[in-house]
Amino acid sequence: QVKRGSDLSADVFPNSSTVRIADLAESANITLTIRDDILPEDLELVQVVVTDVQPSAYGRVSAVSAARTISIAGNDDYRGVFSFVADSLVVDASENSSVTLTVQRAGGTFGVAHVTYTMTQRGGSSSPQSDTVSFSAGVDVGLIVLNLPDDATAEGFELYDVVLSQTTIGRIGLVNSSALLRVEPSDVAAGVIAFLPTQGAVTISEAAPATTFNIPVRRYAGSTSIIGVQGKVLNSSDDFIVDTAIAAMDQDQTTPSLQFTLRDDAIPEPTE
Repeated sequence: QVKRGSDLSADVFPNSSTVRIADLAESANITLTIRDDILPEDLELVQVVVTDVQPSAYGRVSAVSAARTISIAGNDDYRGVFSFVADSLVVDASENSSVTLTVQRAGGTFGVAHVTYTMTQRGGSSSPQSDTVSFSAGVDVGLIVLNLPDDATAEGFELYDVVLSQTTIGRIGLVNSSALLRVEPSDVAAGVIAFLPTQGAVTISEAAPATTFNIPVRRYAGSTSIIGVQGKVLNSSDDFIVDTAIAAMDQDQTTPSLQFTLRDDAIPEPTE
């Protein structure tokens, strides 16, 4: 029998069987298979125990050497695989606030883990900053809290990469091991003008006699003045009736739109 404690082991097959020793032979082999159950498990110790001899007239179970121990190493990422959850892959924030990034521990949660992360500004001159997020045994979620002080310096958009770089146990995930922190402009009295961070590609179609469409912009950081914003469609050729738009922003106004007009030229064209 193959036992884990007082119970038959579920990880070893067969866990109970009979081995035949031929006439005049002194030994026989027991062949066991370690089952892959896809469950994270720490180091396991199981015992192979001789429980009976038949016919009893031909032998008996030794009182001192009828058991052997098998060590099964930890398996199936039993100490955890660390990565950011989906909601923490891209996070928007502003100065004078804090933001929380969530790190998940997939697989097993055996042991205490300390995961190092590094925050680096894209295009910045400051040195990368590193710290750790810790996981107690049995815990599968850790939180990284980043504080963003108000430095009273006029700044545009800032982008920071937060990367899980190493762990004391377990491993860093092959995907979702980095997050992007987008910090809005700050301390600019008249504001910083930009397209919305969520604004992707704009898809439009020609329609007779023309198609008018709007693209919103936003004023970040400040809104103390009346300003004008101009936008231009590059390489517009003859497809646009209006390829340059101007939007006025009153004081405290933050989200106007630029309006453009596409002509219907009745010429078959592929996607442009």
